[in-house]
Amino acid sequence: MALPGRQETLTRRGRYLIRRERLKDVLVVLFFLALPLLLFSPVTIGDRSLVPFDNLYTFQPWQTFAESMEVGVPHNELLSDLLLENYAWKSFIVEALRDGQAPLWNPYLFAGVPFLAAGQHSALYPFSILFYILPVPRAYGWFTVLHLFLAALLMHFFVRKLNVGRLGATAAGVTYALSLFMIVSVDFPMVIAARLQCLE
Repeated sequence: MALPGRQETLTRRGRYLIRRERLKDVLVVLFFLALPLLLFSPVTIGDRSLVPFDNLYTFQPWQTFAESMEVGVPHNELLSDLLLENYAWKSFIVEALRDGQAPLWNPYLFAGVPFLAAGQHSALYPFSILFYILPVPRAYGWFTVLHLFLAALLMHFFVRKLNVGRLGATAAGVTYALSLFMIVSVDFPMVIAARLQCLE
């Protein structure tokens, strides 16, 4: 039979160990948040954007002003979809919401086209709220950071469920979140959002 004093000591020690393990978990979560925030700080807290606005100057009428705006050859013309499609969609959604309307119909294409029914714009995706509360160019950076953070965290949880230790699970989380596929896809918000859904 255990003595009451000894039992209290064991309980105190058990609480200490639990707090210590929780602290380690909190540190892992903070590490997962700090890593993409550090990597993408120029587009979250800095003055840069993931949107390749320089690509706009390869098209008329903006091409005429490229020299006077000191815009040379675009960094990567292959990323024009983000500017010409996704940025335009997000801006249209924000404009419609500011006007108190649901973005059901896009009057800017041809004689108008259904918008909300198309789906690729991800207007109803829960994390798209970042685009509605932040300036759209800045929201792309925060959207990316949030998804890379969640990718690392969810992979960590998944690997921990497979009975892998904390260090191995942390390495798995970092490896998945910063994998080539994820980093190359940051300019395509719907792709990193879809990859995150694979873990949920």
